[in-house]
Amino acid sequence: MQLNQRRTMQENNPLPYNSRAFSGQPKRGVKAGLARRILTALIMTGTLTGVVALIVSSPEAVRAGAAAPQMEGTWRVTTSVADGPPPFSNLYSFNSGGTLHETDEIQLLSPSAGPGAGVWTKLGGNQYAFTWESYLFDFGSDSPTGRLQVRGLLTLTGKDTYTAVDQYAFYDTNGNVTLSGCATEEATRMTVEPVTSCPGPAETARHADGRSRPAIGWKN
Repeated sequence: MQLNQRRTMQENNPLPYNSRAFSGQPKRGVKAGLARRILTALIMTGTLTGVVALIVSSPEAVRAGAAAPQMEGTWRVTTSVADGPPPFSNLYSFNSGGTLHETDEIQLLSPSAGPGAGVWTKLGGNQYAFTWESYLFDFGSDSPTGRLQVRGLLTLTGKDTYTAVDQYAFYDTNGNVTLSGCATEEATRMTVEPVTSCPGPAETARHADGRSRPAIGWKN
């Protein structure tokens, strides 16, 4: 009688009669399939990670990254101002992080300007934009006279050369524009130059009092 009842229960139950089916535990076949899927996913993830790392660290990728033009560094710049002074020289230093510093050979002319400080950003391709400012000072009246702002659109024309178009404006201490115009730049990257030779102690030129010229400056 009990055997017939058990058979009837199994025929009416779509699931096989197994105590583990009612305890919430997956059957052995389900466990094995799940483990295989997890193992396969881990293997594929590790393989893809290794491939990406291999590509990034390959000599070709390293050489390509090193050959890509970079803006960071110090540049020798020749600036030509439309309807302005003759072309003059600047030094621009583009720093990683997007800041820059500028100095030039006419900044001590009236009105005198201090070193420039500013920012730069990449626009796309080989084009960059920058803005820098410096304070102006009148030594005659011993007082500040305003500031100079230069905005530029720069194009790298090679690994170590660039051209730029600038807009400049002089502001008085109240923020009013007193002079503005346009300029162009041509630049070459400053590189490390080797020390070729230095004179020995006997060859060093000396001043009348016996001190060497470096000890008193480059002037006589």
